[in-house]
Amino acid sequence: MRDSIDLNTALNRTKNLYAKLPRMIRPPQKYRAISSRTPEEARALARAVYYSLKKAEESGYIVKTPGGYKMSWKPETK
Repeated sequence: MRDSIDLNTALNRTKNLYAKLPRMIRPPQKYRAISSRTPEEARALARAVYYSLKKAEESGYIVKTPGGYKMSWKPETK
């Protein structure tokens, strides 16, 4: 089993690695509209993500902490 990770630490580590890449290699950071999804599909996807997050939070895989969230590979008991 893997140990728990701090999501903010993982995001910061990824941002730091990304910043070290030469500018030519990095993809542009522009907003891209997803025109392949209809508004109904986009709403359904957003609801699915929301309920999946709620389910993971209830089961203990994602735990809300004062500074953000903590993810673990095995659920924490409450």
